[in-house]
Amino acid sequence: MAKTITFFDFANLNYGGGCEKNFMKLGNWLSKKGYKVSFITASKNLNDQFSKTLSSQNYTKNISDKEIKEKFGVLNYETFELKDLIFPTKKRKILRNILKKSDSIVSKNEIFEVVILKILLNIPSNKIILGFHTPIHYPVIKSKKAKLHNLVYNSKIYSFLLSNSKVRCLVLNSHERDLLKKLGINKNIEVIPNPIDVKKFSLKKYKKGKKMKIYYIGRMNEAKGIDTLYKCILKISKQVEFKEIEFYFVGNGEEEHYLKKLSKEFKNCFFIGFKPDVKKFYQNSDLIIVPSRWEGFPYVVLEAQSTGTPVITTNTPGCRDIVIDKRTGWIVETDNVNIMSNKIIETFYLWKNYYEKFKKVGLNARKNVYEKYEEEKINLKLEKFISNGK
Repeated sequence: MAKTITFFDFANLNYGGGCEKNFMKLGNWLSKKGYKVSFITASKNLNDQFSKTLSSQNYTKNISDKEIKEKFGVLNYETFELKDLIFPTKKRKILRNILKKSDSIVSKNEIFEVVILKILLNIPSNKIILGFHTPIHYPVIKSKKAKLHNLVYNSKIYSFLLSNSKVRCLVLNSHERDLLKKLGINKNIEVIPNPIDVKKFSLKKYKKGKKMKIYYIGRMNEAKGIDTLYKCILKISKQVEFKEIEFYFVGNGEEEHYLKKLSKEFKNCFFIGFKPDVKKFYQNSDLIIVPSRWEGFPYVVLEAQSTGTPVITTNTPGCRDIVIDKRTGWIVETDNVNIMSNKIIETFYLWKNYYEKFKKVGLNARKNVYEKYEEEKINLKLEKFISNGK
């Protein structure tokens, strides 16, 4: 008899974040292997209300219902409202029935998911797998939200919620595993990174243009270091090399105003906004910059490296797990405008004067990603952990 797996996510699937895309792709892959797969996700209305309460754009709709079904193969999913988690509504009964029949329930480590599953819906711990897509600790923080996150996720309350030894924890890097152990969680932890479709994100055709094209692709918020990128480009704009570089910004978020401002001020800066398919941007770029303050396991770095595009990123967990410094890209100190600006200029000169050496970095990146993060290899590990445990 086929095993039943349910993916539970407080973020509506239309949000289309890295975790949501990963869940949908993995669910589709498992369905093709004969598993019975379903999704439970908050309604678009609930996510909108949640975003307004937090004064955040985090749950903006980016993927259509049609794309969810046709592109990601998701056919069975239920949405819930807040009342369904608290009161004995008809939908609550449906949700409970789906979860009760599930052999495994895959969710995120967000405190909302943990509280909903373990307390509000009273799901047995041995069914729950928590995927650690949100970092437990933000190493560089500026906003009150980030400070609150660290306070909550490093608290005894959070460690208590995870303390049942039957709950399985799926982390993306060894750093998160070590943080869990510091919280007293020592059992049922597996480190499995995000996978990448190396066929979709295939090796690019290298072509050197008159100007170096540098892209930022992704969410535009505090976590991604958008203000640092903004300051870097302002600093570079005062140098003669600036005229030989073009900057492109793909994505959206609450700090997009920084990059919109650059596109208005400089003729060689272009704000493109959110695009559901980013493959062509990697093919068109010479360099991807990822100035993140914190990450789980960033897809933009995986995707860029899979296409053979070198990356400049920060010394933060997730980013530094993928990029091999000076071999497949460059790692710089987090939140340091001077160092990052200098590295961009240094990389520009490598691209301009020693293009074959620059190209070699991209080829190394492609090889590294293919060997370590190819989708089929990672999905087989995920399948084993989800269906059987360790």
